[in-house]
Amino acid sequence: MHSPFFFQKSFRDFDELAIESQAWNLDLRQFDRGSFRGEIFQVGTTRSLLSRARFGRQLVQAGSAPYGMRTFAFPSANTRDFEWRGRTVTNSDLLVFPVNGELQAVSDATFEVDTLSVSDEILDSVEMPEFGRSGESAVLRCDRTRLNAFRQRLKEIQRDIETQSDVVLLPSFQAEFDVMLAQGIASIASVGRVQLRGERSAGHRAVGRAVEFMAEHAHLAVTIPEVATAAGVSERALRYGFQERFGLSPKQYLQACRLNGVRKALVAGDSRVSIQDVAIRWGFWHMGQFAADYRRHFGELPSDTQARFAA
Repeated sequence: MHSPFFFQKSFRDFDELAIESQAWNLDLRQFDRGSFRGEIFQVGTTRSLLSRARFGRQLVQAGSAPYGMRTFAFPSANTRDFEWRGRTVTNSDLLVFPVNGELQAVSDATFEVDTLSVSDEILDSVEMPEFGRSGESAVLRCDRTRLNAFRQRLKEIQRDIETQSDVVLLPSFQAEFDVMLAQGIASIASVGRVQLRGERSAGHRAVGRAVEFMAEHAHLAVTIPEVATAAGVSERALRYGFQERFGLSPKQYLQACRLNGVRKALVAGDSRVSIQDVAIRWGFWHMGQFAADYRRHFGELPSDTQARFAA
């Protein structure tokens, strides 16, 4: 468990956000074009953690929630439907993370979410529906009145802490905060309707196979016909599936995979790493075109990324 803390910051780089967010293990990859804008607000005690996040670009999210806690999440009222653990969820849903905290999501530029991570000790103090105690993930369609009331309560807490951040160090605040989070989750969940996972369509499964194939082979000179063959569908069906799920063509998605691969290497490396070598490793042979594509996608040159993370 972590010590009590308060953290708030705005970001122009999703990798910096992933690195600096507390207790979460995040792997974010940007799949639309443009400069990133995001925000994190976190308040933690030894037994609970509230994380409010806004990601202003289309991201594929992976990683894990805080270790040793159960995590629940609900999108903001302005967040459009997005994909979470292979299913479409709405801003009226409460998302129950599996016990291992695994994160899998695809979100667009409207994404804003509240996540609440609480210890088993806190969960045991409230009347939580059985699904909230099991190790499985779940999606609940919630009563909007209760959901909006809890959203408002969290906003009030954020304003209070922004005004006087030292309050998070007070044992009285921590005890009240822990109970408030657990009771809020239980109140929402108690009238929620479990949304059964529907059978994935053949097209959805095919796109999933294509995404896995691209992730494994993006650094190679793979072609879209090869991707379609690996997915077991025609190129036309593949294009339709990607457009429906990501708003991108398979070619655009593969290009984004490669650009993100270069970026991750630059973020993890140092100034002695050759940008050209990394680019070639990911299938970019024309450096001028690569630099232009990289800047169009991330809003900065690869040398800017390297310099910032090598500092």
